[in-house]
Amino acid sequence: MVYEGKEKYIFVSYSHKDTARVLPIIEALQKKGFRVWYDGGIEAGTEWPEYVAEHLVGSEVVLVFLSQNALGSQNCTREINFAVAKRKNMLVIHLEEVTMTLGMEMQLGSLQAIFYYRFSAEADFLTALCAAKVLAPCKGISGAVPTPIPAPTPAPQPTEAYTDGLTYTERVDGGVEVSVGSFKGDTLVIPAISPDGKPVIAVAAKGFQSVYTLKRLTVSEGVRVIGAYAFSGCGLESVSLPESLTAIGENAFRSCTKLKRARIPSKITRLESTFYLCSSLESCELPQGLREMAGLTFADCRSLKSILLPDSLEKMGYGEFIRCSVLNTAFLPKSIKRVGGGIFKECRRLMAVHCEAESEPSGFNVDWLTDSHAEAIWGSTYEKSLEVRPAIEETDGMGLHYLIENNGTATVFRGSFSGEELVIPAYTPEGRPVARVGAKGFELCRNLKKLTLSYGIREIGNEAFSYCGLESVALPDSLEKLGDNAFRSCKRLKRVAIPPRVRVLNSTFYFCSALESCELTQGIRELGGLTFGDCTALKDITLPDGIEKLGYAAFLRTALSEIVIPKSVVTVTSSLFKECPNLKTVYCEATARPSGWSEAWLACDGAQVIWGYQK
Repeated sequence: MVYEGKEKYIFVSYSHKDTARVLPIIEALQKKGFRVWYDGGIEAGTEWPEYVAEHLVGSEVVLVFLSQNALGSQNCTREINFAVAKRKNMLVIHLEEVTMTLGMEMQLGSLQAIFYYRFSAEADFLTALCAAKVLAPCKGISGAVPTPIPAPTPAPQPTEAYTDGLTYTERVDGGVEVSVGSFKGDTLVIPAISPDGKPVIAVAAKGFQSVYTLKRLTVSEGVRVIGAYAFSGCGLESVSLPESLTAIGENAFRSCTKLKRARIPSKITRLESTFYLCSSLESCELPQGLREMAGLTFADCRSLKSILLPDSLEKMGYGEFIRCSVLNTAFLPKSIKRVGGGIFKECRRLMAVHCEAESEPSGFNVDWLTDSHAEAIWGSTYEKSLEVRPAIEETDGMGLHYLIENNGTATVFRGSFSGEELVIPAYTPEGRPVARVGAKGFELCRNLKKLTLSYGIREIGNEAFSYCGLESVALPDSLEKLGDNAFRSCKRLKRVAIPPRVRVLNSTFYFCSALESCELTQGIRELGGLTFGDCTALKDITLPDGIEKLGYAAFLRTALSEIVIPKSVVTVTSSLFKECPNLKTVYCEATARPSGWSEAWLACDGAQVIWGYQK
């Protein structure tokens, strides 16, 4: 039911491409007594923009389901922008990891959010969602005037529940589909023929969703379709699927957290989110003939030990192996022409991705290896599997965890460390050199106040120390790379010096609101977007000779009063000094605006630009 009454209600903004993910959540909210409006109740002929806008303005809170689909939808972005403009209460549900534009991140970054994809169980997510205080005024059904949601297609009428405890529903193609009925057992055989002699063609969408007692499943030969979410949230430990199967719906086995092994039949050509959050899954046999993995197929399969990607595979979607924390080697066959973003995101043991193709195909997303410190090796003839090698790991007395790479160097992670002072050593307890700090290795280490990195460490991964309680940082001269957002939102950090071998900074100190000074050495060549964004205490900085590029909003909302831009700077993107209210003078050594500078580079109306400045 879509709420159409006069009491406070929730307005839902979502992409219709995410309907299968969003509607179960909406239904759960409604069952808990929340009043919810979403555009599933719009009748044919309604003037859509006016109708939606009226309901958004009239709502108490806007519930945004954020995904790559939503960010790519004009309607969704309009709804978000409109809600922000109207100063509506907002709660953002991150359905998945997304890459936002800077403008969208500015609008949504400070809002209350719940990260759906981080929950290992649907029930835990729903508990957190229903407990959100911003939704509380919208709970209670008194005075509601419900409007039924029109079905997009004529729904077949179910038959009675038969004596085997299953329900069979007739389909227009002459067969039947099966769903749970009164079944509550631990072993289930989906039959090929219903009790009245009709062929069982499909398992219904959500047909056995959340049947926690179900441990063993056999689907009989003859069944052709398993619907979306058909067995999601079940207690399955073993599954046997027939060769007759031609389609498996999205999230079919999602959150089956006890399932260890699976085999996909030979006629299946597409999988999507099939085993998402199957945290015990160790192996899955994929068929030759599989052409597409459409996103999150094995996301959060934290026990996945091995899988063979078939030579028929052509496309892999977003986040296929996100947080598959046991994998440390990957092989991509040359048949793969398109790859989405972040397919190995947060696979912390992954050191190398061996690619059979000689060079990166044009269809690979620019962020396909984002948040992974793995190296892509092109033209590789490495064995064609994603497989665990005998992992070499160490732990020291401070609780730090070391992952040893193929070249014998170590990557360090937080492990069980929870102290206030940390010295990351140059060598592991077994004497192996520590070369890098892992991506997100110490993220959210709130207690950590003082950090020293020993000489020999060459790299700090993306977001390695983001959201820490750091007050002081000492970086070694051996350091060559600082990852994106490495110290983001370290809001107590006041001073830092960048070592001479570091060439690029990108969002490095974004939201470090206490940062007063940063010493940049002659080695720096680029300050990427938002490097010092929202460093509201930063009053002075010296840009070194030799720096060549200044990125988008690199000094957004800083306290700078003046700055000198060396003549070595050949590229400046837009909004460099956006919302810098104290900025009075920008001294440019160039005699006129270079051709590589954006016309909108300054973005600060109160500042005077002086060209041809000489030190």
